[in-house]
Amino acid sequence: MEIPKREFRGNGLGDKMLALAVLPILVLGIVLMVVSMQTFSDKMEGHVRKEMTQQTKLILKILDENYPGEFSLNKDVKGNYHIYKGGKDITKDTEFIDNMKEIMGVEVTLFCQDVRLQTTLRDTKGRLFINTAVSSVITKDVLKKKKAHFYRSTTNVGDERYFAYYEPIFLEDGTCFGMVGVCRKATDIEKNIRMAVRPILLLSIAAIFVIGAISISYTRILTKRIRILQQFMKKLTKDDFEAEMPAGLLKVEDEIGDLARSGKKMQESIRRQVEYDEMTQLYNRRYGDKNLLKMKAQMQISGIKYCVAIGDIDFFKKVNDNYGHEAGDEVLIHVARVLKEQLLANGFVCRWGGEEFLIVIESHTIEQAEHILQSILDTLRNQTITYQEQQIRVTMSMGLVSVKAEDEIDDILRCADQKLYEAKENGRDQIRC
Repeated sequence: MEIPKREFRGNGLGDKMLALAVLPILVLGIVLMVVSMQTFSDKMEGHVRKEMTQQTKLILKILDENYPGEFSLNKDVKGNYHIYKGGKDITKDTEFIDNMKEIMGVEVTLFCQDVRLQTTLRDTKGRLFINTAVSSVITKDVLKKKKAHFYRSTTNVGDERYFAYYEPIFLEDGTCFGMVGVCRKATDIEKNIRMAVRPILLLSIAAIFVIGAISISYTRILTKRIRILQQFMKKLTKDDFEAEMPAGLLKVEDEIGDLARSGKKMQESIRRQVEYDEMTQLYNRRYGDKNLLKMKAQMQISGIKYCVAIGDIDFFKKVNDNYGHEAGDEVLIHVARVLKEQLLANGFVCRWGGEEFLIVIESHTIEQAEHILQSILDTLRNQTITYQEQQIRVTMSMGLVSVKAEDEIDDILRCADQKLYEAKENGRDQIRC
């Protein structure tokens, strides 16, 4: 229906009513917009804080797993401090913090007191901020009080502002000797916040009522997504690598979606570091222990049968002694590939330690499992491994046990290990069960 033009004359009653109707809504809309923008910004910054806190704790956890043991300090002949972890000089391991930066997307720094011994931070000329000190405020808040602290875009490194989180680290006697810090450029975070808020501002100019509804709905969605990401990160810090990121969130094309995809990539990267043996590309002992517990629980529920074997490469030390450790690595890679290919969908294999492998065969009797393993031994026996024009032949010995629902994991492994010992004592290149 067309509205008569006379109702929109300069000072007509219609204009005044329209003004009275629109102005309060406009003012209220602006107030709500400002408040909602500030609330959203605070939530985003709060999320950044939680994420950086979790990332720092995850870095320390991975550091503990890579270098088991306590921290210690030593000076070199030049009087420079070196940080040791479990007796190993981690100050020289620059690859560790570079990997953490690549995986987590944050700048990482390792401090001795207030001095940066390792860092990924660089100045405008690309030079690392090595052997530079943090501000006295950070020294007081973190080192003297021995407490973690988060700084909201007030931390300056060079000419750049950063959001930063610092976690103190301690010697075995409880002395606080340094800290681990992660930081992100404040301009990047603020840009993300501005980009997320901009649609609210633009749409509010066109329609206050519509913007109000959209902003409330959008804030709820974002809050839900942030909560999902938070829960995901919490599970990740608890070594729950089976945690699933909702597929819908991974498809979202905004900053939260980017964070979700980055979180998923980080999960896979950390899982690969924690649960896979890099050289053989098999699962490692950590994964094997966890999966045995899971399979035991499934067996108690569904009654599924499975067998466990421990295999050991015969005379592996002689391979290293006669051909060198690089040749030994090639042998391990070859054996791992054969085990993986031969098992296919029958179960899984992981590197148990050194030249030992744990083999789990699902839904098979012990006779069927022995037949599968015998095929593996035959394959290994009939193949040669070429290394620098030298032909290397290897065999394996295996101890095989059938698992019952009431069996404890330690007892299963102990029994399989005993059977392996018997196989070696009785001439090797065989299966004992």
